[in-house]
Amino acid sequence: LCFDPAKRELACWGDIPLPLIDRREEAPLRVTAIGSNFSRRQYLDAVRAILDDIGAGEYYQANLTRKFYGRLNHAPDPLLTFTALCAHSPAPFSALIQWPGHAILSSSMERFLQAEADGRVQAFPIKGSIARQPDAAADAAARETLATSAKDRAENVMIVDLMRHDLAKHAVPGSVRTEALC
Repeated sequence: LCFDPAKRELACWGDIPLPLIDRREEAPLRVTAIGSNFSRRQYLDAVRAILDDIGAGEYYQANLTRKFYGRLNHAPDPLLTFTALCAHSPAPFSALIQWPGHAILSSSMERFLQAEADGRVQAFPIKGSIARQPDAAADAAARETLATSAKDRAENVMIVDLMRHDLAKHAVPGSVRTEALC
């Protein structure tokens, strides 16, 4: 099922019958073991190497990712976990994809790509965010801080450039353009 909150519409993709939503409570989840693909020393060494490369002019920004994995005290119910995720972080682009024995939960503020029926594809990358503030003056100041942040602008320019490059590999030559930035 796909729910579009803007249109308030529910669409069904696929033909697998879905069970009714079970409103039961799930036993609390606890992490019983956790690991990473980097030790602390390996991660700090990788950060130092990136900083050295930036200093040498190899690139101006990098995204070093660190994978964490672990075990839970019991297998979570994907739908209940997704419902809790949406209640805690109501992102507009969320998904639960489930098949026997597996589930993918996703929560994002960013619509990375949108494909239209006419073949047009749009990318809407977001880089940089700032917490909303309770009063209008503080909220305006926060917005101005974000709008004038050199770091956030560099991140947005970088990801827009990457998206343009990736889209251009598959688009009609000369058809990729940036309509808005930041």
